[in-house]
Amino acid sequence: MDQKKCSTKKKDSFSDSLNKLEEILGKRESGEESLESALDLYKKGTDIILKCTKELKTAEQKMVDVSSTISFNLLEKEQEPAFLNDAR
Repeated sequence: MDQKKCSTKKKDSFSDSLNKLEEILGKRESGEESLESALDLYKKGTDIILKCTKELKTAEQKMVDVSSTISFNLLEKEQEPAFLNDAR
C-alpha cells in the first residue's frame, strides 16, 4: 500500500517545499525536539534544500535558453540585407 501512495503522490510545488522547510525550521528553533527527531528534521530539510536548488538551476537554465534564442533571433534579423526587410 505504501508503494501505491508514493507513486500516486503529487509532486510538491516549489512554494510547498519552501513552506515545509519553514515548518521544519520552526520545529528546530523551538528546541523541544529529541536528538533523533532533530536529526530526522535536519535530513528532511537538507533534502528539501537540494530539491529546491535543483529546481532553481533548471529554471535558470530555461531563462538562459530563452534569452539566447531571443538574442540570436534579434541578431539574425539585424544581419539580414536591407532589401529583405523592405520586401516585408
